[in-house]
Amino acid sequence: MTRMTEVNAVPPEVAPRSLILQSPAYARVQLRGLRFPFPVVAEVIKGDCELIVPGQMRASHDGVWHTIRPLESPRLVLAERARVAFRQLPLSGRQAEAGERRHKPIASTLALAVFQSPQRPWRLASASQELSMDRPGRLSRSLMSEGESFVDLVATQRLMRALFDLAGAGSQSRLTECYGFPDRARLEDAIYDRFGVNAALLHRLLDSRWQS
Repeated sequence: MTRMTEVNAVPPEVAPRSLILQSPAYARVQLRGLRFPFPVVAEVIKGDCELIVPGQMRASHDGVWHTIRPLESPRLVLAERARVAFRQLPLSGRQAEAGERRHKPIASTLALAVFQSPQRPWRLASASQELSMDRPGRLSRSLMSEGESFVDLVATQRLMRALFDLAGAGSQSRLTECYGFPDRARLEDAIYDRFGVNAALLHRLLDSRWQS
């Protein structure tokens, strides 16, 4: 039997993670491919935005918020000078475990493990050990049954960790870490491929002045 770790829980002494994005004054911005490894609340702080989740579209304005489940993949469209915050929900261990079991339990557990340790040389064998699975093939099949790819899941969560780290940094210097990618150039290429914006624009959207 597979043992499920309560990985989505936020210990009381640890502040939940958050990031805030603000579009520039001169342009609308589209950001795709966000896949949080934990449940978040998206709150529109200023202006208008569209939060597009597969199967639904949510147009939002000041003061409106939406809950996003782990590994949902919203596309965000920010109007000029719009600002939106994504804040991790501080769930209890039992609530977190129940949430995982309802929505992609294996993938969400692995996603948070990669997010927490992006520099690890993640392979099917080591990931299977992390999830207490006896065979790598079993993990691969379980992910496929949840509509996920091991390689894509690992790459995406490394990029999500880079996104959160960049939100907490005052400059691009934090991105000198490669987050498991071969080099800085490959990391920046992956950022563009995943989110649809380059690293420089992403840094502006995540200006440390907006973070709280």
